[in-house]
Amino acid sequence: MNFLVKKAKIKHAKFDPTIVVDIDSDIEVEATGSVPKSIHIDDFSVQLILIGVVYMLTFGFLSGFEWLAVKFFGNFGTTVARLFWGFNFMFGTLFALMVRAILDKFRSKQILKVNYADNYLLQKISSASFDIMIAAALTAISIKALKAYLVPVLVITTVGGVATMLFVFFYVKRIYKEYVLEHMVALYGTWTGNVTTGIALLKEVDPYSKSNVIEHIVLGSGYAVFFGIPLMVILAVPELGYAQGKPFYYILTLIIFALYSVLMNIGIFRHKIFKKKA
Repeated sequence: MNFLVKKAKIKHAKFDPTIVVDIDSDIEVEATGSVPKSIHIDDFSVQLILIGVVYMLTFGFLSGFEWLAVKFFGNFGTTVARLFWGFNFMFGTLFALMVRAILDKFRSKQILKVNYADNYLLQKISSASFDIMIAAALTAISIKALKAYLVPVLVITTVGGVATMLFVFFYVKRIYKEYVLEHMVALYGTWTGNVTTGIALLKEVDPYSKSNVIEHIVLGSGYAVFFGIPLMVILAVPELGYAQGKPFYYILTLIIFALYSVLMNIGIFRHKIFKKKA
């Protein structure tokens, strides 16, 4: 990462901390909310309420899904539900987009007269939450487990890390026209860990959030749910094979993943494959 930053000769400009960029319109604003003081609720509290609503919807959805999965699919349903809980941030992103869309629709129909969502405060909350999340993710690493499986962990992470690095170089250069380095670093972190890891690395090359990469990652993780649900179901197959002592399930999983990867690549490069204009 440091080598690429030096090679690209990136210089971090200083930005006014009192001004943030509106994610929707890319216009510099100080605040977008219009919460009247007559309701006796602080603007910051209103934003926390909106976030709380999204958390409640996400928790309710995943709890309901888990109940249905266990009831109809037994142990396999339990495994799939556990994977869904592990990807709760993607469902949270979807519900956040849905809540924002509903609020905007109500305002356009004049059902709501007040703009409760303040982009300035939400972005401040987002930045603080990311910092806490990064620290929590690092402290959650079990040193005891790491020492017990040190050799296989080093082998898998080295081979997987190098392969992912080459994968990132190949794809990012062909997909993004702007902020290529930022996307490389962020996606490498995301694909070798999770969104938190990607954003932690991104902050090293884009400390002032000059790029729109964070928005791409967060919004992309929401859309990725539709492509990721089949993967989550497939991930339950090797765990089921381990529980039943059937190693063939591991090979079957690899074959399914390979076929799914081929389909995704056809979708990504469909214009070049079928010679159509982008």
